[in-house]
Amino acid sequence: RPRAPSAARRRPAAPLGADGTAPAHPREDQGETVLLHLLRGPGPQGLPGIPPVRDGIIRPLLDPPRAAIDDYIAAGCPNTRPSARWRPGTTRMSKPLDVTAWMERWQMLPPQGGLILCAVSGGRDSVCLLDCLWRLGQQRGFRVAAGHLNHGMRPTAQRDEDLVRTLCAQRDIPFYTETAAVYDLCRDCGLAAGGAGR
Repeated sequence: RPRAPSAARRRPAAPLGADGTAPAHPREDQGETVLLHLLRGPGPQGLPGIPPVRDGIIRPLLDPPRAAIDDYIAAGCPNTRPSARWRPGTTRMSKPLDVTAWMERWQMLPPQGGLILCAVSGGRDSVCLLDCLWRLGQQRGFRVAAGHLNHGMRPTAQRDEDLVRTLCAQRDIPFYTETAAVYDLCRDCGLAAGGAGR
């Protein structure tokens, strides 16, 4: 049956000349990924889980513990999803989350004047990552852009897009968005809705 190409995740960065694309995969995604690999039986190659860096994809949030991300969010995350802890009226996070050492270790940091494309769904982890990279970029001299895919799978899909657009406007972050027919992809490629959305 047809398969969605894995290279599709790298396409948005190419026209922008980005040095890397950063999805907001937190540490707990590692355990889930390894478990899924074990259940699917891919062999030993599937055991390492999610790599920190691969094919232009960088994952700065694989290192910090959930508590550190939650503390950063609780300090003032402008997220409208019910699962996020935030203070009404707050538009900027005030407690920096430091991923510098992790990014240096895995050579994720772009050169001076470089660009990271941050994949931002509008969820708390991706908003956290965008703010964190934006702050770090101001210190290190690189730029951050935000890419959002409106998959239309939730009633809040447009609200999520509007949230990311507003955050980017407040920080003067370039914002790129596309709309995808995810359910058509599910039908054509035989994918589950959750997997196709990711």
